[in-house]
Amino acid sequence: MPDKQVSSKLKAAIWTARVIAGSVFILSGITKAIDIWGFVFKINDYLAVWHIPQPHALVLITASAISIAEFILGMAMATGSYKRTAPWMLMAVMAVMLPLTAYIAIANPVADCGCFGDFLIISNTATLLKNIAITALLAWLLVYNRRISGLYHPLSQWLQTAIAVAYIIATAAFGYHIQPLVDFRPFPEGTNLAKEIAEAQNNDNADNLVFIYEKEGESRQFGTDNLPDSTWTFVDRIEKQPRPASGTPITLFDSDGDDVTSEAVTGHGTQMLLLIPDMAHIDIAATDLVADLCNYVTKPPVNGSFAAILPADAPDASETWTDLAMAEYPVYTADDTEIKQLARGTMSLVLLADGTIQWKRSVSSISPDLMENQDTDILQQLDPQSRLTFILLTSFFILAELLLLALDKSSITIHHFIVRKNKKNT
Repeated sequence: MPDKQVSSKLKAAIWTARVIAGSVFILSGITKAIDIWGFVFKINDYLAVWHIPQPHALVLITASAISIAEFILGMAMATGSYKRTAPWMLMAVMAVMLPLTAYIAIANPVADCGCFGDFLIISNTATLLKNIAITALLAWLLVYNRRISGLYHPLSQWLQTAIAVAYIIATAAFGYHIQPLVDFRPFPEGTNLAKEIAEAQNNDNADNLVFIYEKEGESRQFGTDNLPDSTWTFVDRIEKQPRPASGTPITLFDSDGDDVTSEAVTGHGTQMLLLIPDMAHIDIAATDLVADLCNYVTKPPVNGSFAAILPADAPDASETWTDLAMAEYPVYTADDTEIKQLARGTMSLVLLADGTIQWKRSVSSISPDLMENQDTDILQQLDPQSRLTFILLTSFFILAELLLLALDKSSITIHHFIVRKNKKNT
């Protein structure tokens, strides 16, 4: 049915449904691709619950394929491209996702489904309701989507898709090999990590105290935040059983199992942290590079400090790493989830300046040749400039799509002009 035969209300309804459904998939795909490591971890959480662990390479391929497919199909839907194919393919996706999210909402095997990564965390029930609504929209579009044209001419849609594929692959590749272009986690670049740790520990210490007061023969316990007025008489102060810090960015332990977080992250000077969340994926070849970085950071002119953080659940992790890397720097342990929350990758670096996170970067993305020229500011060169890269990459993507749209519309206009002119001449 030509566009002219469709009422303006139906056109508006179709475009509204396209944009809503497409935008959900675009957001889902891009947030997963930006933090592809986070999506890999989420898939592994599901596999662990179902007791079907899979090789990392297979999980990575699956995570990449899902994020890319969601983004590309979302773009096609939102722009009205592939009017027949896009709704059917998205319905095929929902045929898998809808039962899965129904199971998650009922069984609650994981805290959240990870639909939008760490960008937007919603409950499992909200995820199910969202998927029901999207499925209903797609079902409606299966009937009406073909009635009006999309933004791009059918002959240009392949190029529009190619630009989108290049963008999403570049985004995922950067996030996997270096660090996420945008850090959606609680402690991104610019966070004063030392201050966050101090505040969390102070809150935990305060919550760990109970004060006993008496008044007119009545004895009552009070917390730090609800102390009584002066008519009550102080009797005693009791410390509760120690508990792990809740909300602390990362809790570090020494070889004796003592909490040394505040001593390890001092908040003064330059400090580089080497994070290794899984001892099974240590890159032995990178130990020389790590040693060179340690020497550079700890000696003039930087005069900073260097420390490694290993998973607490790995047996003899500190001794293993010390022997492998011949480490002469402090080696701490922490919960592997907290390590992954702070930085992504099998081995990664976090640079602090007076306790504030300057940048994060995976060790595998650093060329050993960089350490040969120590006349330059190596720490500055190691800064991946993630935010700037994201802005430039996204701007290029949007401009390329708009330029293609402009060329597409202008060529159609020129074609129609030539056709009308030929008809007049004949």
